[in-house]
Amino acid sequence: MWGTAALLLVLASALAAADPPAAAGDAGAHLALGQTYSAQGRFAEAIEELQKAVALEPDAPQGHYLLGVTYSLMKDTPRATAELERATRLAPGDGGFRYYLGLAYVAAGRYPDAARELAESVRLDPGRADARANLGWALMNVGKNGEAARVLLAALPRQPRNASTWFLLGESLRRLGDTEKAIGYFEKAIELDPAHADALFSLGTVYSLRQERDKAVSCFERLLAADPRHAGAHYQLGKMLLREGKVNEAIGHLEKSVQVESVLKGAHYQLARAYREAGQTEKAQHEADIFRRLGSDATDEAGPGTPGTPLPPAAGEGQGGGGASTYYNLGLALQRAGRLAEATPALEQAAALRPDYGEAWRALGWTYARLGRYGKAVDAFRRARELRPDDAPTLRGLGATYGNLDRWPEAVEALERAAALSPADAGAQYDLGRAYAKQQRTREAAEAFERAIRLQDGLAAAHFNLGLARIDLGQRAEAVAAFRDTLRLEPDHAAARFNLALALLAGGDAAGAREQRQALEALDPNLARQLALRLDGDRR
Repeated sequence: MWGTAALLLVLASALAAADPPAAAGDAGAHLALGQTYSAQGRFAEAIEELQKAVALEPDAPQGHYLLGVTYSLMKDTPRATAELERATRLAPGDGGFRYYLGLAYVAAGRYPDAARELAESVRLDPGRADARANLGWALMNVGKNGEAARVLLAALPRQPRNASTWFLLGESLRRLGDTEKAIGYFEKAIELDPAHADALFSLGTVYSLRQERDKAVSCFERLLAADPRHAGAHYQLGKMLLREGKVNEAIGHLEKSVQVESVLKGAHYQLARAYREAGQTEKAQHEADIFRRLGSDATDEAGPGTPGTPLPPAAGEGQGGGGASTYYNLGLALQRAGRLAEATPALEQAAALRPDYGEAWRALGWTYARLGRYGKAVDAFRRARELRPDDAPTLRGLGATYGNLDRWPEAVEALERAAALSPADAGAQYDLGRAYAKQQRTREAAEAFERAIRLQDGLAAAHFNLGLARIDLGQRAEAVAAFRDTLRLEPDHAAARFNLALALLAGGDAAGAREQRQALEALDPNLARQLALRLDGDRR
């Protein structure tokens, strides 16, 4: 029997110079060679070798598993599903096989089957947080949003810095109608990954529905700064501008939306309205005709789970499965779905095939960082910076990763440059403030947090860190105001309540501090006890 499930894809450049020999009757050699070919994007040859291995040992599950993974990379979902089903029947107790079969069912849109297999994967391997996250997504797609929320909550302690898990939890709550809590989870996802497209889009959509226009616009503009071709962001901005009577601006965004996603019904509907208001009757009729052909439901279709914006093949690349753009688009899609372990080899392959592919190096840097592989993330971001020295998202990623390594002087240098290049990016200002604070440059930290708040008032973490900076600067009244603003945005922020109580106590407001202690009892009993000791000491 071959080993337990693992997606063993490696960089083509890291493979041996010569192909490993495969003896005619050696299933293991055919398996290894097929795996190598699959990693190189030589899928036809991989399939041939893996089929030889299966022919020699038809009841060995690993051959069927690797065939299934290779077919998945080829986007041949029916064959991938069949092979992974065979592997699972042969090794029903392998949680990894169940996991990848679940992903194949997701790709096929068979969400009830996906939920079943992913739930079994979690039962067999409870520590597999990625299975829990994908199970949450599958449950959401069969309308079980409450169950999805419970599954995703259980995944968070295992993936506390996985932005996609926070996003999915927020999305499940949004679908349940609990927008207040959803906003907090979306903001946490964005705090961890400032360029998280789905979180920015969902947060903007929630703000738009709540008629919080400026916050919605900020989310969509930040999203377009990271991805100028995001159809959903253009669509939502176009709708908002049309409601405000800014017809020409609305047309600009709506045209971009349908250029990227030609089947986005709602965008054609809104564009027909905008053209009509602009007196462009022929264009209005054309868009109305497209809308009717697509269906007469003018719902908002651009949202989480909508396909992203793949890049066209670079000059000299074909449309086949082995091109750098193909691997980049696959990696980006997997990254956005939170499937980081699978995104990594695809992005590595894109960068290996085209070493001057700046977007691939940047995406690889973010993926490594989200996996906690900070050394490799720094290397990838540095390479991206060499190729695109003035790319603000690359510099932000590099700075944030230096911070995770406690290399704060280098973090400050990168984040200062990112903030200068993108002065309207609240996340860049916030990250810079954190880096300044770690360097004990407290006044500069406070100024950066203030800039972040002016750009995005709803950033609770910026208010909280501003409060801490004000305490260090001896500005007690201003600290109290900052902590109160944090709690206005995030009432369950235990650390903000604790620090607010200390600031109130220092100012002689013992009653106010006791009120915060009572609220802390339900949020964090340990902090509440610490605060009680302070209050008792103050009375003595």
